[in-house]
Order: sequence, then structure tokens, then C-alpha cells
Amino acid sequence: MKRILSSVLAVGICMTPVTVTLMAQPGWGQSQESQAQKLRRLIQQGVQQTEGGQPLQAIETFQQVLAIARQVPDRELESVALLAIGRNYHIISKHKQALAFYNQALPIFRELGDRNGVAGTFNNIGLVYSEIGKAQQALDYFNQALLIRREVSDRSGEAATLNNIAALYSDIGKARNQVSG
Repeated sequence: MKRILSSVLAVGICMTPVTVTLMAQPGWGQSQESQAQKLRRLIQQGVQQTEGGQPLQAIETFQQVLAIARQVPDRELESVALLAIGRNYHIISKHKQALAFYNQALPIFRELGDRNGVAGTFNNIGLVYSEIGKAQQALDYFNQALLIRREVSDRSGEAATLNNIAALYSDIGKARNQVSG
């Protein structure tokens, strides 16, 4: 299950893997095993849909995961589902929705003490701001992600965030050249 949940967060650019221990409680007459199996199936389905270029279907699937996570309750799984929904909205350039879901995931990652989840979410928020032309806000979030990634010795996450910062500066430089040229 941890491998599946990690792949949820690895989908798309620069997502920091986050693992979730799934200890589903029985609900609505289901056994613990069948609830866990349903979640595993839904998560696999959502990852496949995201990777297969079906973000709208992935959003629906991860909404089901989110509903179950809130019913159980499982805050770790809730944060992962929120992040995955945000990522899929990001893919289809629904920036306002992506930010809304990323901003719901962020306090949960903080509550859980999941520094990698916080850093990955900051990075994703930075990417959205970069795409909508809000360079200063993007840089603020990238810098927050970078600080945490260095604190937790996440070298690959640090490299990804530095790459995003470099791309942001490259885009700013191109825009300046277009204005002056």
C-alpha cells in the first residue's frame, strides 16, 4: 500500500513522495480488509488515470478516496487524496481549483509533521503561481520548499525545486527580452 501511495505523489512533475500507513477502520458494514482493498483499488485506478492522461477521471476517483479517508478518518490518506486532486486540476490548468486543494492538503501535512509533504505541496503551489505569471509568489513558495528539502536532506526534491526556480528566472528573462526587444 505504501508503494501505491508513494506513486500517487510521484505522478507529475516534482512531487515529493509521501507514504501513508493505511489502517482503515471498518465502516458501513465492511470488514477492515475489504475497506483497505477498496482504497488500494481506487488509488491504483487514480494513479493509472493520472499517468494515462485522464485527469478528469482521476479527480473523480481521488474524490472517492477523499470521501473514504474522511469517513474513516485517516488524515494521512486525506492529505494524499487532496494533493492528488490538486495535481490533476493542475494538469488541466484549473489553477484556482488546484490551489484550493493544495491549500487544503498543506495544513494536514503540517499537522502530521510530514515535512516532505509540506515541501512537495509548497513546490506544487509554486508551480501553479509560476504558470499563472505570479513570479514573486512562485519564488516565495519555491524558497519555502527548498529550505525544508535541505533540512530533511531530500537531494532529489532539492534539485527539482532548484530546477523550478531556474525555469522561473528563465521565463522572467524571456519576458524582459520580449519587452525590450
